[in-house]
Amino acid sequence: MNITARFENGIFRPLEAVSSLGAVSLREGTLVAIEVAIDVASEALDSDFFGLWKDRSEIEDSVQYVNQMRTRARD
Repeated sequence: MNITARFENGIFRPLEAVSSLGAVSLREGTLVAIEVAIDVASEALDSDFFGLWKDRSEIEDSVQYVNQMRTRARD
């Protein structure tokens, strides 16, 4: 059974009712093991670095720009 949850104030809060997630029935107080898989894409979107170069007019192709910076740093 997979349960998608949001971590808030130190607590994992399921995004949907656990009782509606299939054939397994959980009783109140049941201990469960949790494997955490972080949605990296949403974490990146919340980063201060995301979109950092969006207003830079001299950067037409960000991949090319970064590759040029890397090449200069190696020389």
